[in-house]
Amino acid sequence: MRISPATVCREAGHSRNALYENHKELLAEIRKARPVPSAQPPSERDSLRDELEQLRAARQQLISENAALLYRVQIAEKGRAKAEQRLAEMERLRPVPIRRPVDK
Repeated sequence: MRISPATVCREAGHSRNALYENHKELLAEIRKARPVPSAQPPSERDSLRDELEQLRAARQQLISENAALLYRVQIAEKGRAKAEQRLAEMERLRPVPIRRPVDK
């Protein structure tokens, strides 16, 4: 079982507030007793943090590009709709060719 303030309070049947407010020396002992987590070497952690920052920046760039493309699609769709309306109007107004009777 991992030693933590929450675990100690749960086992004692008391709230953590009492520990944090009234028993600071016990809290310090609990923190000392905790095992130190195995840390990654600083260089690997730093490189991962840098990579995460780069990925976040790339994600933001993709979000911006996506928004710009969506805007262009919306404009293109409006243009297509106007062109279709204009074509339909032109077809409606197109003069009907006069047919000449065929001489026999």
